[in-house]
Amino acid sequence: QAEFKDAYGSLSTESQVNQIYKNLFDREADVTGLTYWTQQINLGNLKVAEIATHLIWAAQNNSGSSDDKTALLNKTNAAIAYTAKVKETTAGILAYQAESTGTTFVKGVNIEEAISYLSGIDKDTAHTTAGIAASVLVITTNGVPTAAVAGKAITLTSSNDIVNKTTATAALTTGEGNDVI
Repeated sequence: QAEFKDAYGSLSTESQVNQIYKNLFDREADVTGLTYWTQQINLGNLKVAEIATHLIWAAQNNSGSSDDKTALLNKTNAAIAYTAKVKETTAGILAYQAESTGTTFVKGVNIEEAISYLSGIDKDTAHTTAGIAASVLVITTNGVPTAAVAGKAITLTSSNDIVNKTTATAALTTGEGNDVI
């Protein structure tokens, strides 16, 4: 996925595993966990994209600390509530998307807003209805993201180059230069 590559593609395996720990539990990976999961990937037993599922299962079922369980629960509940709030309106649904999802993934301001809000959720901080409403309001106020349009190169010559006829006519009749853009 372009979004995964954008977030993790240039990181080493260790850094990718560590980032998954940060995303799930809001903490750095412990040395034992980092070494174990990195080795599993390097041996071909797992792919990076599968690690989160295994870490979630481990946190919920056996070796997870109470802090990890709380962080995961808070983050999960926040994501569910955020998604529900976005889905309350057509404007929310349309605005909550990346600026571009082609070969080059561009988050855009609306995805950045969601990430910013959700990154504040951890073992000590649960979401609030008011906080989510305020964040989603920012997104809907921004509206549907539009991809940046690349500029167009225009070669001007030494005589009357007219790119915008509306302003060009006035400029030419008043003698203001040869090139009007």
